[in-house]
Amino acid sequence: MPAEGGLPPLSRAAKRAFDVVGAAVGLAVTGPVIVLAYLAATVDTRRNGFFAQTRVGRHGRPFRVLKIRTMRDVPGVTTSVTTSGDPRITRLGRLLRRSKIDELPQLVNVLLGHMSFVGPRPDVPGFADRLEGDDRVVLSIRPGITGPATLRFRNEQELLAGQAQPEAYNRDVLFPAKVRINVDYIRRYSFIGDLRYLWWTLWGCRPGVTDTLEATMTESRDRVYLSPPHMSGQEQELIGEVFASNWIAPLGPQVDAFEREFAGMVGSPHAAALSSGTAALHLALKLVGVGPGDEVLVSTLTFSASVNPILYLGGVPVFIDSEEQSWNMSPELLAHALHVRARRGRLPRAVVLVHLYGQSADVEPILDVCEHYGVPVVEDAAEALGATYHGRAPGTFGRVGIFSFNGNKIITSSAGGMLVSDDERLVARARNLASQARDPVPHYQHSELGYNYRMSNVLAAIGRAQLRVLEDRVVARRRNFDRYRDALGELPGIRFMPEAPWGRSSRWLTCITVDPDAFGATREDLRLALEAENIEARPVWKPMHVQPVFRGYEAVGGRVAEHLFDWGLCLPSGSSLTDADHRRVTDVIASVAACSPAGAGKDGRRAWASAATP
Repeated sequence: MPAEGGLPPLSRAAKRAFDVVGAAVGLAVTGPVIVLAYLAATVDTRRNGFFAQTRVGRHGRPFRVLKIRTMRDVPGVTTSVTTSGDPRITRLGRLLRRSKIDELPQLVNVLLGHMSFVGPRPDVPGFADRLEGDDRVVLSIRPGITGPATLRFRNEQELLAGQAQPEAYNRDVLFPAKVRINVDYIRRYSFIGDLRYLWWTLWGCRPGVTDTLEATMTESRDRVYLSPPHMSGQEQELIGEVFASNWIAPLGPQVDAFEREFAGMVGSPHAAALSSGTAALHLALKLVGVGPGDEVLVSTLTFSASVNPILYLGGVPVFIDSEEQSWNMSPELLAHALHVRARRGRLPRAVVLVHLYGQSADVEPILDVCEHYGVPVVEDAAEALGATYHGRAPGTFGRVGIFSFNGNKIITSSAGGMLVSDDERLVARARNLASQARDPVPHYQHSELGYNYRMSNVLAAIGRAQLRVLEDRVVARRRNFDRYRDALGELPGIRFMPEAPWGRSSRWLTCITVDPDAFGATREDLRLALEAENIEARPVWKPMHVQPVFRGYEAVGGRVAEHLFDWGLCLPSGSSLTDADHRRVTDVIASVAACSPAGAGKDGRRAWASAATP
């Protein structure tokens, strides 16, 4: 965040120029309305029709904000907090407030430089004095006639009216919530964003907010998580067996059983239970011979844990772009990269094939080309347990496959991973390396470097209980996807991650893309609207080739992955997602769509496109 002024100098200059021109035009157009409203308010309230109140502006300087008077004095009513039903608000005043005509004199404040069209809400001095630390960035720009907090709390007077102590509630609950929203607005400032707030204000929308009064304060609503753990109810029994046996240390009968049952579930003859999916991938790459200076071709659209182990071993990642059919590694680009390296006489040591968001990559052409060049394939199926490729589990086709049981996966052992292979010797070697590579002698002797990567007997018990309900979890996740598609599939600009024809996706996460031109708002606008309702959503993975930590490594293609990151959003997809929580998510998205220029129809969309063009 820029230290001076809160916004970059160019943004401040453009914002101020827009304010001056807009305020001048606005006063010229609405001048007769302001005069008529002033005269009517003077008669109605029997006082000066203009009302001025001291507020805190930029850099903490006080100014007098101008409005049309909407209240008359009522004996015995002195509170500074205005609520719906306040007896001081006149009938004409209510009309002026509903139509926002009472706000029009603030155009003078904008022209004089006290305010901006869009910005933080201008607070009275007592509230502004409570700003501390980073929150004081709110005072670095001019307050706004409208803005994110204004729209977010448009029904604030109704909310306050329902409180036993409205002044305390305003001070202790509403004020901190507004500050958080305003700080976020400044950190993420964009001129196009200001245009959207103006559009939403004129259109009468509160983007991302449902019509119910309870939805106005996110703190009072439980958070909807992206992919929380979902216990089966059988975990306690198996954990009880662990404690009864006192076999708490790593390894044990639960680990042995988990390996057998998991191998049988995915159709691989051998499996080794490890401390994490990352540990499993680290060992898998070591088992296929990756060492210092060796190139490893890997999907670019993935989580960094798919790449980090390459660097652990001193290898050199080369990032391969996605194809649009499954969002996974492009077989054509992989074939091109291998062909180029074969001509150079230096093939990569391995290919790491990632199966993304519950969907298998197109395995057959990738295995064919890798077999042609003699390059082993390591499958990262951390996100794809429960998926199929032509009836088989992804992760079981390559030389080695790995899975993850992290807390957000389709089943979880709290932490843990699994390495599988058809090669019994490889799995035995993985178990040895994961147990500090101890030599088979009575005393502790080590002839090579090992790791502490074996799974705990306690966690294996949890994993066994989870494995028993894997198919139920897949069914629930796919049902989530179907409900989202039914509710949102007709919205302009919304597209869902496709299901490739070669298998079944587990729909670990329901992912959409948001075309900002057609939808009228960006992926980030939508994410922030969901966050404002205490709903977790995340952009799809930022491609590895544009990550700062991997800057400088080669990428083959990249535009598909970059586009998916720019437009892609993962929605709450837990197998325990309730109908009510699902409605909360879809209501927010529908609300943003209704408030967007696209939701106003073709004329509105054309007007927005014209206004938003730099």
